[in-house]
Amino acid sequence: MRVRYLEAMYDLGPDQSHVAVPPEADKKLARMAKDLVGTEDLIAIYIPLSTPESYDSASAMRGKVVGAVKLLAMPRGKVVSDYYFEDPVDRKRRWPIGWPCEVFSYPPAEARFDLKPLIEVVHGVGQFPAYTSMFQSGAVEVRADLGERLLRRLAPYPEAR
Repeated sequence: MRVRYLEAMYDLGPDQSHVAVPPEADKKLARMAKDLVGTEDLIAIYIPLSTPESYDSASAMRGKVVGAVKLLAMPRGKVVSDYYFEDPVDRKRRWPIGWPCEVFSYPPAEARFDLKPLIEVVHGVGQFPAYTSMFQSGAVEVRADLGERLLRRLAPYPEAR
């Protein structure tokens, strides 16, 4: 089991049923599904520091890794456009495609952790802005050493299944 990807989302709950991405991330989503479905590998979920104020539920989680999910096989008769997120403020479908998942790890609030120090240890001081800018085009495949550090922090908090 490894953390192979890191995805920015504005929220994560213990019953999260899918992840979703912007339309320009369709190829990344397909690759991520190809890499992960049928494996034990995971996607860590990060709430961006730049999350707008209008997302009240995310305010305490800004800048933190808040859990991890495992992608599931696409159910028969379903397609990526069945798994979307609407913007809770203007109700537009900003993340129109996605993939079914189950929550693997959902740490309590006090155990969620800042992403910035991990990025700076692995990629170097000052690299956090460049790294997080990559989320604009979907999930980011992580280096093995970052994935190991993420898994060590998330594994102690398995979500009851």
